[in-house]
Amino acid sequence: MDCAAIDWTTDVVVGALARDEAIDPLALMFLLRCYAATDRDDLRHALEPALARGLERSARADAPDERARWLMLFAEAFDLSGDGRLPGAASELIAALRRDWGQSADVDRAAVSIEGCLAAAHLVDPHAVVPPAIDELERVVGSAYRVGGGLTGGSVADHVRLASALLTAYEVTARLPYSMLAEELLQFVRRTRWNGERGGFVEIGHDDLTSFVVNCDAARVFVRLAALHRTDDYRAHAVLAEGAAYDDEAARILNALEGCYRDFGIMSAAYGLALLAYDELKILE
Repeated sequence: MDCAAIDWTTDVVVGALARDEAIDPLALMFLLRCYAATDRDDLRHALEPALARGLERSARADAPDERARWLMLFAEAFDLSGDGRLPGAASELIAALRRDWGQSADVDRAAVSIEGCLAAAHLVDPHAVVPPAIDELERVVGSAYRVGGGLTGGSVADHVRLASALLTAYEVTARLPYSMLAEELLQFVRRTRWNGERGGFVEIGHDDLTSFVVNCDAARVFVRLAALHRTDDYRAHAVLAEGAAYDDEAARILNALEGCYRDFGIMSAAYGLALLAYDELKILE
């Protein structure tokens, strides 16, 4: 993949931080993972004040998906830094997200909310967070999933975000049905919503930025599935989709987006995150 895209996006995010711009937690997640991979001092110097400001911004976040993105960022930042402020912020975000559980019929937002709480459960009390998150995941799946038919009225984003949440649930619980359902959802949406000419998923009614981010997220889910398929223990116990080549699917999306990621400015971080995940997968081959 193109290292120039990583460098360009890094410069864009660092530049925005230097100008004290308010940026999406997705962009900070990208910078955090770049720092974890390189240990560059300039990235650390940019991240430290940005995370401090992020703690303030997260407390004002209203949308569940934004709260969840802050939560996932804080979970990874804590693993790197051990910042004592992050568990308290995570506790408040989890409580805010849980207040909406049991009510929303929006699969996309519900899935992101659940995944955020599962990813950050170790910052608080996993025994108090994981079981209700799994219950909410089961509720969402039960209300929307049709055996062999994907999600009732589901968008590409619904399928991708729920698959991602299911993979995180598998990582937390080791329950194979979650990862296998994630694979089924991606297989279904690949069959029904893929545009071969564009090399990605296309949905009527979505603006260019939304479609761009969803395709980047889909590439990351494909990478996670590819990594699972390379695990001996997983292959020995899971029922795998025949002929699946998820790393190739991720590569198709990334190649298709290579010519346009700069159009999205700081949100090119979504592409950068997918590139980092794909490159890590290839290093592990």
